[in-house]
Amino acid sequence: MPSGKESQLRPGAVRIVVHKAIPAAGRNADALCQEARDAVASALPPELVGSSSIMAPDE
Repeated sequence: MPSGKESQLRPGAVRIVVHKAIPAAGRNADALCQEARDAVASALPPELVGSSSIMAPDE
């Protein structure tokens, strides 16, 4: 979004999904991240789900 345009609103629908809590005690960070990615992906349409093993480049 161009700088200064953050406050512009556009009509549309928003769907909010609240997943069950992911227990973190005694788990390693990689396993937690993968479980979180899988939870988010489970609520997305298939065409928006990419490979979680391919990380997006840092900007």
